[in-house]
Amino acid sequence: MQNPYSEIFRAPGAKGFAAAGFVARLPIAMAPIGIVAMLSQTHGEYWLAGAVSATYALANAFLAPQISRLVDRLGQTRIVVPTTVLSVLAFVILIAAANQHWPIWTLFVSALLAAAMPSIPAMVRAGNDPVAGVKPTLAQVLQTPKAVQLERAARNNPISGPDIAAQDLQNSAARTQALQQSVLSPADELAARRARKANFSPIADALQNAGSVDVGPLRFEAANLAQRGNNAMTRSAANKVLSFIDDNTAKAGADEGMMPIADLHTLQHDLGTIVKQANPEAINTSQALHELQPFKSAIVNTVDSIVPGYQDALRRYAQDSAPIRTSQTIGDLLNPTKATATDLNNEPVLTAARIKSVLSKDDRAPFKMTPQARQDLEDVQASIQSRNAAQRSLGPTGSPTEENRLNRLMQGGARHLGAGVGGAVGFGAGGPVGSLAGALAGHGADMLDRYAQNRIAGSVGRLLMDPNASADALERYLLLQGRRQALDSALLPVNRYGGVGSVAGLLASPSRSGGGQ
Repeated sequence: MQNPYSEIFRAPGAKGFAAAGFVARLPIAMAPIGIVAMLSQTHGEYWLAGAVSATYALANAFLAPQISRLVDRLGQTRIVVPTTVLSVLAFVILIAAANQHWPIWTLFVSALLAAAMPSIPAMVRAGNDPVAGVKPTLAQVLQTPKAVQLERAARNNPISGPDIAAQDLQNSAARTQALQQSVLSPADELAARRARKANFSPIADALQNAGSVDVGPLRFEAANLAQRGNNAMTRSAANKVLSFIDDNTAKAGADEGMMPIADLHTLQHDLGTIVKQANPEAINTSQALHELQPFKSAIVNTVDSIVPGYQDALRRYAQDSAPIRTSQTIGDLLNPTKATATDLNNEPVLTAARIKSVLSKDDRAPFKMTPQARQDLEDVQASIQSRNAAQRSLGPTGSPTEENRLNRLMQGGARHLGAGVGGAVGFGAGGPVGSLAGALAGHGADMLDRYAQNRIAGSVGRLLMDPNASADALERYLLLQGRRQALDSALLPVNRYGGVGSVAGLLASPSRSGGGQ
């Protein structure tokens, strides 16, 4: 059987990433113990070893969150690399100081500097999605109100919005692809069903030839459930079981109280169906199935005592059924005709609630999905929940006023620049030529302004789609956008008075032309 973990390492860069993360995590547990072991051997004093180790542990507990905050602002590369280098050099100095018996204070200073080691588990998780191929946005990684609000504004912007929407479609396709690999083709599903039947065939033949067995104890247990079951669903299902037993023990040729082994196998196989038939309007049958589980186990033990290997055959049958069950379940989940909504590519919109429902039904199903399929579903669910968390965080922490401001930053600019320049030139130069030149100059300036504004909006959109970007870069672009808006406000009076001047210049043109004649 193929190792499911091999699928994880097929993704490009997965092996190097996992190896680096493994090595980087080693000092987390080993550093404090290693300091105690080293100094107790080199100096022979446990108080000193404990004090230096405690200095390292306490300093790391204080510094790690501060380093993580800097990473959120400036990005991993600008912070993790220098702090890691500092920590490694400090450990080297600590080892040298211990072996060369340098002054005691050097041990404490080097341990303090070594504590600058960043929180590797947090760094490994940041910017990565549990589903291969899904690229989280900056707001999803940072989870800050400002990043979320800016992403909302960027989605509404005609320049950056299409790129973010395209990234969303790619992420949805990656989640769908992660599940699609568990869906069998019709030919493969037919082959799996035939293999399952062939594997169970020897036991099926043995069941047909095994004769009958006394089902008195089983009938007594079913009658007890019919009278004393914890709920009406269990009692109704137990009555159905009693009817099944009575009908099959009354068959012609059967001794009193005896039931064919093959019919007993049918009873345990169809027990879930019997429960549903007894309560067709019931939504949750798990409690009744749970109460009937000891009864089902008693049936299996009874049959296994007559047909050895029956329990092993049932386990093999469940294993053979897992790929078939997986293919049917995920196939229904990905079927556009059964989806509550579809995207622009007519792919079903996967929601965390739908996946949770699928996993819950699988917990109650007689035949489970494959472990790898369940893991894929849980990964997709976690990916969707992470995306939803970034979107929902606007509600409790953001404000409509702030979002409107960011919308203006994304879409606004020095909108009055063109009119202002045109009006000023028309007022100053006068005449048809001056007014026309002013209008053309104003229009050109306005086009340049809109071009610059679109470039900024596009840059903000690309930043928001980059999970490795930093909050500091986001702040710089927000500052640039703010300056553009300030220019817009400053030029507003120029626009008002310049427009009047432009009209005055145009009106004065005929009189000036007449005076010149």
